[in-house]
Amino acid sequence: MYADAVVELRRARRKRRLQKINVAELLYRGYLTVLGVAAGIWILSSLPKDRRLSSHQIATAAAHGPAYVGLVVAAVVVLSVRSGARGGPLVLEAPDIQHVLLAPLSRRESLRVPAIQRVRAMVLGLAGVGAVGGLLAAKRFPHPTAEWVGVGAAAGAMAGGLAVGVGLIASGRRLRPRWASLLSVLLLAWSVLDIAGHLQTSPFTLIGRVALYPIAGGVWAWCIALVPAVAVVAGLAAVDGISLEAAMRRAALVGQLRFALTVRDLRTVVVLARLLAEERPRQRPLIRLPAGYSRALSVWKRDWQALFRWPGARFVRVVVLAMIAGASLRGVWGGTTPLLAVAGFCLWLIAMDADVGLAGEIDRTDTARSLPVDEGELLLRHLPSGIVAVSLIAFAGGVIGAQVGGVSLRAVSLGAVAVVPAAIGAVAAAAVSTVRSVYGSGSGLFAFSPEATGLQVVIREVLPPAIATAGVVPVWAARHFAKHPSMQLSTVASWGWLPLLLASFVAFWLSYRGIK
Repeated sequence: MYADAVVELRRARRKRRLQKINVAELLYRGYLTVLGVAAGIWILSSLPKDRRLSSHQIATAAAHGPAYVGLVVAAVVVLSVRSGARGGPLVLEAPDIQHVLLAPLSRRESLRVPAIQRVRAMVLGLAGVGAVGGLLAAKRFPHPTAEWVGVGAAAGAMAGGLAVGVGLIASGRRLRPRWASLLSVLLLAWSVLDIAGHLQTSPFTLIGRVALYPIAGGVWAWCIALVPAVAVVAGLAAVDGISLEAAMRRAALVGQLRFALTVRDLRTVVVLARLLAEERPRQRPLIRLPAGYSRALSVWKRDWQALFRWPGARFVRVVVLAMIAGASLRGVWGGTTPLLAVAGFCLWLIAMDADVGLAGEIDRTDTARSLPVDEGELLLRHLPSGIVAVSLIAFAGGVIGAQVGGVSLRAVSLGAVAVVPAAIGAVAAAAVSTVRSVYGSGSGLFAFSPEATGLQVVIREVLPPAIATAGVVPVWAARHFAKHPSMQLSTVASWGWLPLLLASFVAFWLSYRGIK
């Protein structure tokens, strides 16, 4: 009886909330989202010059590929474990926490519906990601496209079930953050050992074998589906032990995060995401820079002092993103062109973290406007520190990630030449995302045609990742346009004009915004 009353209350609240939503506008946004995602997937899956792999390359992918895919699955599970230790993965509404969970009712019954919804969303979401990965894999591997899409969706669903189940267990058992960090290290180390020892012992590697089933084979690997199923059942059984304080904090932050996403304020999204992850700056910087800098270098010093206050988790995150970017560019060098988008997106995320000086200036616009310096010029002074920081991070992590598939000194030399143009493109993209949150992006371009507003929205959201992706295009150009291996480095350097050109437009835009 009480459970039915809770369901009726949620249904009434959902009905009142839907009354305030313009259904036509919601459908239009959904139409644009589906259209944009479908167009992006179609373009990426139809890019030219991606040839089929040779028999030797297929055999190598079948032998070593499951462990690398398993490392990606392990990373997803680790994120879910850390989220569970901070009150996730459930996102409850404040009325549910304040009234339903504090009422004399069974918490397990009260949380059953939200928990099942979360499991369903995670499983279906990662199944969709796996299906897209299977579609891209079908362009280079043998066997029908439908088979690759099917195994990709199945592997994604298993990864989603395992991640959400482990997250619910960590939340319900109130796993402490330090133990969550230790467990995360052990899980990642297990996958790394599989890669180093050419083994298939972890459940993550077996899920990777399912993802590569058309070439890796092994019907027995499908038995791993029992592990995600058990994890989900155990997570649902432990859901009643969640911390109400952590759930309330998470509900407040996620509510603000959703609003920031609605108004496309990426700067606020970044800040709220750090609060969710409980990332607090160091009270003392790792390196304290000496005093006595000139006025011209004062901005440079302030930016680096902010970078040296990063918490350890942020250092780890940007290095991991750089490793993913390096591994993706190694894949581009091997002929998988769609991985350009992955590398560009990772570098954009790194730049969003590294551009702390510009972001801080945007957060204090009133102070910046009171200084005896042109506002546009002040914004531009923050870019060099971001470029240097992204270059160092991208080279350090990218060189490691580029060794996927075998040690390559050529990857190191190419990375040394390509890292600065890539950093310039990434910082320019991050500047567009950060500054646009305060100054906006203008609507005069489409003022003559209101029907083109949807196109403007799409361009606004796609533009920053596209600029960051343009920064790594020189690697793709060296792979396809260099007529001889001795010309590859010069080709990378000559194609640096593309990110430099886009960055010059961004610099002009920043100056214009400051003057305005």
